[in-house]
Formats: sequence, C-alpha cells, structure tokens
Amino acid sequence: MAAGRFREDLYYRLNVVEIRIPPLRERTEDIPLLAEFFLQRITRKNGMARIRLSAEAINALQTHSWPGNVRELENTIARACALASSNILLAADIPLASVPGSSPAFIAAAIDQLINAAPTGGDLLAWVTGEIAGRVLERADGDLKEASITLNLPAAELRELLSRKS
Repeated sequence: MAAGRFREDLYYRLNVVEIRIPPLRERTEDIPLLAEFFLQRITRKNGMARIRLSAEAINALQTHSWPGNVRELENTIARACALASSNILLAADIPLASVPGSSPAFIAAAIDQLINAAPTGGDLLAWVTGEIAGRVLERADGDLKEASITLNLPAAELRELLSRKS
C-alpha cells in the first residue's frame, strides 16, 4: 500500500481476520511433516512407487532457509521425485535452490535502494542502522532480546539505536 501498488480500501476490505503464520525457516519442526505430505501427494498423483526421505535428506531440508516458504518446499519435493533414481531420497537427491538475493549484485542493489530511500540532510549511517535495527525488531515480533541476539548487540545498544530512529 505504501508503495502505491495495492489499494488501501481493498486491503481493509480483505483484511477481516488476520492470521500470522511464521515463515517456514522459523518452523523447521514442520518441515518433515510437510515434506512427507508433499511426497505422498506427488507420488500418488503421478502413480509412482512409494518414495521415502532419508534422515540426511530431512536434515538437509531443515537446514535450508526456504525463502520461497512452503511453495518452495513443495516444488523441491516434486523436483526430487521427478529425478529420483531409487525409492529412498538422500540429501544429494534434494535439489535445493540457491538463495535469491545472496549475490553481490543483488546486495549492492538493495543497499542502493536503502540509500535512495534515506531522508536528505541527515546522518545517513545513523538512519540506515536505525532502519535495520527497527526491521530486525519487527521480524523478532518486538522481542528485544531476540533482536539483539540477531544483531549481535547488547540490548542497551539496540535500545539506543532504536531511540535515535524515532
């Protein structure tokens, strides 16, 4: 809405009940159940023999960051089924995508966007660090301790950064 790509009145019309579901990377305990569900559904739909996930494959799935959330997991399982050469999927059989946004060019573009969004005439570095600190705190659902651990800062220093932001 803030960027003008979604109508505000439509947002409030659709936003009757808000349900917050954490991203898959925050629910790693759900990954084995979801992977098994997708595996069964895909093999049944395609008339394939039953395929199982090895413990190593489950571990590989649980250590991935899943930027595409559950849909990425489903696609990964579908790809693994299509390429499977046996009825047990090993970690090597799981085609995990590289994380989008990890390339130096992507990071440079993101930093450029942040710099371009900064208010003019102020302390750019203080503004950027305040914005980052605020965003990390939002991602931690307001948990100052969790945010300070993520940023590797003492909580008092994080509070100081956030107070400069407001």
